[in-house]
Amino acid sequence: EMKLFYVLLFTFLSLQFTNARRKRKTFIDMTYVYDKTTLRYPIFRKFKIEKLVKGPNKDLVTEWLQYEDFSTSTHTGTHMDAPAHFVEGEITVDKIPAHSFFGKAAVIDITRKSSLSPDAVATVEDVMNWERTTQRSLNGTIVLLNSGWGHRWND
Repeated sequence: EMKLFYVLLFTFLSLQFTNARRKRKTFIDMTYVYDKTTLRYPIFRKFKIEKLVKGPNKDLVTEWLQYEDFSTSTHTGTHMDAPAHFVEGEITVDKIPAHSFFGKAAVIDITRKSSLSPDAVATVEDVMNWERTTQRSLNGTIVLLNSGWGHRWND
């Protein structure tokens, strides 16, 4: 069931990127590379990639073939938490409609506040200030928070 979800999600994303190029929309990749240095809780499995096949292929489809197996914990590196992660009986990641990952976005920037205190958090005041400054409502908007901590990845 999860494998089918990922196949469908990949197909959906591919179509969205193609459609976005035609409409000149911008996609922002907010992910980090998965490798042996990827952050994780100590009790979680490390990211692992293993080459299974790499070399000439004698079938009729292609002359070269390479593929890998990879494994990691679901709560490692760049990931998404489904409501079921925190609330019993809520939906799992495979039940979240792929279209909900796309939409109008707004960036609330708290980098100045974060540079003054490592314990800084976004507040309702930050949200209200964004709406007041831009004169736009955040209703129906995907809110992205820029804390400035991204440059400390793997630090």
